Amino acid sequence: NKNRRCQDLITKPMEFCRNVEGFVVNSDKLLNSYKGVDYTMACWIHIPKKCTKNSFITGKLNHSDAWPLVVLRPDHKLEIIYGHNNEFEKMTSSSAVSQSWTHIAVIV
Repeated sequence: NKNRRCQDLITKPMEFCRNVEGFVVNSDKLLNSYKGVDYTMACWIHIPKKCTKNSFITGKLNHSDAWPLVVLRPDHKLEIIYGHNNEFEKMTSSSAVSQSWTHIAVIV
């Protein structure tokens, strides 16, 4: 249906960790939109213990781009970093993520 405005890219539970290869979406699989490539990234995260350093959650990072990079800080707040050509924006969640299952969503 060419009038669809959204699509699910991950349709079953997946584990993302250091031992598992990442998930890549080829651009030819994405719906076309005259408004651009806005998307929402939503997932559940489980934090079993207190973090003592920054922990990578998800994102894309290369030499001059970050889109979006989601990091869990030691204070358990999420930091979202995005940008292009070394011009980055950074946002921090207003509250801390609990040490249990938590649903997070980032709208880009």
